[in-house]
Amino acid sequence: MSIFKVVHRKNRDDCVMLSQRINYILNPLATKKELIYGQYISTHYPYEEMIYAKTCFPPSPTSPRDPLQGKAFYEYVVSLAPEDGYPINPFFQCMVCINQYFSNYGGNHYQVVHSLHINTDHLHAHFIANNTDFLTGKRFRSTRSSFCMMIRDINKILTDFGFSGIPQYHWEKYES
Repeated sequence: MSIFKVVHRKNRDDCVMLSQRINYILNPLATKKELIYGQYISTHYPYEEMIYAKTCFPPSPTSPRDPLQGKAFYEYVVSLAPEDGYPINPFFQCMVCINQYFSNYGGNHYQVVHSLHINTDHLHAHFIANNTDFLTGKRFRSTRSSFCMMIRDINKILTDFGFSGIPQYHWEKYES
C-alpha cells in the first residue's frame, strides 16, 4: 500500500519555512539532480520564483492580506509500498505525472517542485507546491473534499504505472 502524506505545520507556514523545506527536499545527500523536477518553475531557484509569483499580485480590496503572509505553500509526500520494490526510474516518471497533476489542479497554474529521495530503504517523493497561481494570483484553498479528490486521482496515477495504490480515503497528516 502506497502512502500519501499531507505535511501539516503546527505554526502558520511562512516564507522562511518555505526556504527551509525546499532546501531539505533538494538536499544532495538525499537525492540526485536528475531526480528533481519542476512544473512552471526552475529547479535551480524554486524559492525565489515562488516568492516572485506571490509578489506579482498585490493585495486587492477583496483580499487585503499581504501575499507573503499566511500559508506560503503545501507539502505532500508520496511513499512507495515496500512490495513495489525500488524502481527509481519508473517511480520518478510516475511522480512527474503527479507533479503535473498538482500544478494544474482545478485548472490553475501552481508552481510545484519535487524530488525523489533515495537515501532511505523506501522510495518517496517530496512535493512543494506554491499556493498562488503564478498567472492569476488565485490562492489554493484546501478542504477535506479536495484532499479526498487528490487521493483518488493520485491513486489512479500510481495504479496506472503498476504501483500499489492508496487505500480509499486514507491519508496521513504528518506534523513537523
